[in-house]
Amino acid sequence: MKRIHHLSLLAAFVLVAGSPLLAQEAKPPAPLSLQQCLDLTLKNQTDIITSRNDVLIAKSRTSQALSAYFPQASIQNIAFSGGTGVLNKTTTGTAFNVTQNVFDGGLRETSVRGARYGVMQSTASLSRTVQTVMFSVTKSYYEVLRAKHLAEVADAGVKYNEELRQQVEERAVQGAAAKVDVLPVESQLANARVSQLSAQNAVRIAAVTLQNTMGLSPQAGFDVQDV
Repeated sequence: MKRIHHLSLLAAFVLVAGSPLLAQEAKPPAPLSLQQCLDLTLKNQTDIITSRNDVLIAKSRTSQALSAYFPQASIQNIAFSGGTGVLNKTTTGTAFNVTQNVFDGGLRETSVRGARYGVMQSTASLSRTVQTVMFSVTKSYYEVLRAKHLAEVADAGVKYNEELRQQVEERAVQGAAAKVDVLPVESQLANARVSQLSAQNAVRIAAVTLQNTMGLSPQAGFDVQDV
């Protein structure tokens, strides 16, 4: 029994000691500024990463084309056969060849020029992709702020109608107003709550859209800083 009691105390201690860590892990992330969103986009957005890799591939093709100006070395293992019949003998050896292309009718120059144009094209495509994605992220960022402000207006509308209903109910109790006067206010309050739910849903949709545009997976508690 004493052993069970000690184990219970130990389990309770672990739960109490671990509760701050759990609370710390459950803490929502800090709101992001526009610049932070743009920085995360440069690191995580798929289109930007793909365009950046295309530039690296184009540069590697340029290096490959330039290698044609240098001597080309190759190593081969060769088998030599000599003699006939029972006197036939096979030996092996290693051949090391070095070749240098002196003139090829301008094929090397054309290949290098085409590879360099490919680098320019990939770099321009990367710049265009970055500009397009950054514009989309900025637009989505302000869409989140717009949705949040509209949600605040909807919250204020619900609060106003709740206070108005309370005032009308108090007047009805005092006999200064009829009980049926509460019904129009109840209708206004119901409409305000529907608008509130729609505004809150719009905030969630705008936040998910922004995260997708940034190349991030939707995260709980994601928020942005107001301007």
